[in-house]
Amino acid sequence: MNLKWSCAVKICDLTQAYHPGGGGIRTYIHEKRKAIEKSPHRHLLIVPGSKDRVHIEGRCKTYSIAAPLIPRCKPYRFAFRLDKVLDILRQERPHVVELGSAYILPYAAFHYRRTSGAAVVGFYHTDYPDAYVAPVFGFNSFFQRTMTDLCRDYVRWIYNQFDRTFAASEVMNEKLLAMGVKNIQRVSFGVDTRIFNPRMRDSEFRRQLGLNSDELVLVYSGRLDHEKRIDILLQAFQKISMVFPGILLLIGDGPLRQLALKAAEKNNRIHVIDYQHHREGLARYLASSDIYVSAGPHETFALSVVEAQACGLAVVGVNSGALKERVTPDVGVLAQADSVDSLAEAILDLSYNGYLQKGKNACRWMADHSWEKCFERLLNHYEKLCLEKQINPKSERL
Repeated sequence: MNLKWSCAVKICDLTQAYHPGGGGIRTYIHEKRKAIEKSPHRHLLIVPGSKDRVHIEGRCKTYSIAAPLIPRCKPYRFAFRLDKVLDILRQERPHVVELGSAYILPYAAFHYRRTSGAAVVGFYHTDYPDAYVAPVFGFNSFFQRTMTDLCRDYVRWIYNQFDRTFAASEVMNEKLLAMGVKNIQRVSFGVDTRIFNPRMRDSEFRRQLGLNSDELVLVYSGRLDHEKRIDILLQAFQKISMVFPGILLLIGDGPLRQLALKAAEKNNRIHVIDYQHHREGLARYLASSDIYVSAGPHETFALSVVEAQACGLAVVGVNSGALKERVTPDVGVLAQADSVDSLAEAILDLSYNGYLQKGKNACRWMADHSWEKCFERLLNHYEKLCLEKQINPKSERL
């Protein structure tokens, strides 16, 4: 990265939606740290945890703040100790603070900005109005519309307080614009093709599952919860399991894991395995599968889909959110969102019609989507923003 200063920039990521067990935001932050380790910059991470602790590794420092578990969202925690967050920011003095969630943590960052002049940016990782608020009030159309509109008003207000708002897909960029958010920059995520590629395919894995050479593996990797529509995916597979030429493999953890395990007990064509802490292990499972399926209608980028595509998998998705960008006709099939019948039909359609070629197309497409390019763009945005705000990094702040 070509900086215009002789000193490096200290960058802070501050988010609720982080836990060591995985998730798209965790992957994004850890890949960012890899990029920062190769640059003159420094990185600070502040996240909720089981207890207060500090960990330093190379150019990166992590503060974990003791916080309670969020009911029905284990293992995620809710950090509410804004005084502790503000103390850390004042002590560490980052030049750029990036918020990965927009609940209460931004207020500590805004207060820090008033006294330090630092830049504060937000990344729209989660489509709050449609993913979280609308489903809660789905029992009544009036309440649903009213509360969703209120949430959109909050999104417009809070993200317009940031110096920049980043969006990972054109769909989210358009949504933010429609809500009245300004100063948006699109920064598309990447994929590590050194790990996620077809060469990770392992025939032994398929033999362990007792599969014949002509049987298919339909795979999903990620959080097992309502937001990802795991219940709809399970119902769709149950509907076609007697005619689908293979199995469904679910990789991950979450509130609906027990639902998935019960379905697996009743149907030996459904397999559930633990979240893969090592990226190489996940890549092995993906590359050894044949078709990836994602039923979540509120993806802001769909990182798990990109990783599957890099492994050479065709994708069944839904015609909503970022999946509309990730799953074009040459790499997969889109079903109607929240429809068991439509998802079941799409799975069968792809399994019998060109999934191999679409998987090859997806793999070629992903070859140009690297994390290096993602963070080169992002760090350039940080630099431009600091120059606009006349932030002049000094070595004693690092």
